[in-house]
Amino acid sequence: MQHLTDTLLIKPGRTGLFSIFVLLSLVFNHATADEQQAAAKSSAALLPAPYRAEYQAKASGLSATAYRTLERLDEHQYRLSNSMSVAILGATIGEVTERSEFTLQDGAVRPTRYSYDQTGLGRRSEHVGFDWENGSAETRTDKKTENVAIVAGVMDQLSFTAQLSLDLSALPAEQLVEDKDFVYQIVDGDEIDEHRYVITGRETVTTSAGAVPTIRLERIRAKESSRTTTFWLAADQDFLLVRLEQTSGSGDATELLLKSVSNL
Repeated sequence: MQHLTDTLLIKPGRTGLFSIFVLLSLVFNHATADEQQAAAKSSAALLPAPYRAEYQAKASGLSATAYRTLERLDEHQYRLSNSMSVAILGATIGEVTERSEFTLQDGAVRPTRYSYDQTGLGRRSEHVGFDWENGSAETRTDKKTENVAIVAGVMDQLSFTAQLSLDLSALPAEQLVEDKDFVYQIVDGDEIDEHRYVITGRETVTTSAGAVPTIRLERIRAKESSRTTTFWLAADQDFLLVRLEQTSGSGDATELLLKSVSNL
């Protein structure tokens, strides 16, 4: 699976249920850096209250329950987590846990550490430490350690989804329109990847918790890519993830659908 989030996440080389989590960048036809900074500052107090959301995940004929949790560690520090366990006939064949700890600096998310751990089937791990004082991020995996220079605004595979919620919350309703796009810089080993998402419409999604009005977004990929990622965020619930659909280059589909959400 790719990261429980595109971040719930998605990373090249993961398949089936283990490629279900990695989602979520800001600008109207690429707003200027000043416009993005202003939106970030105005979003300082808009991070959702701590919560725990439960999802039904489906892929490759398998199903599982996934969880997404936002915790407040202190006045300025938060932890966002995704987790999932896959079982067949009562036997657990794999578990995935993804976490990002971050602070809010002038209304913008600043990650401090990120981890992705997958046990059982397809065992792997990835840990990223952010050294803002020296402007670098170190990524450690099972096979190697890589470093990359970072600047303000760079995030990890999970924390940028929190920034997306902040950015959407900071915008007036009349600006949440089709073709509004969002762009984020994400650490990926010794590189910084650009993730771009665009609003493609509004839609009411039916869940076991009821009908939920949502904003639909899609990830914009290279023209030669046949992969698709579409997700629906609750318009009246701090843009909580409600539904996620992803199709791989081979046509395999993965789906995530909200079952319930509760405050912590």
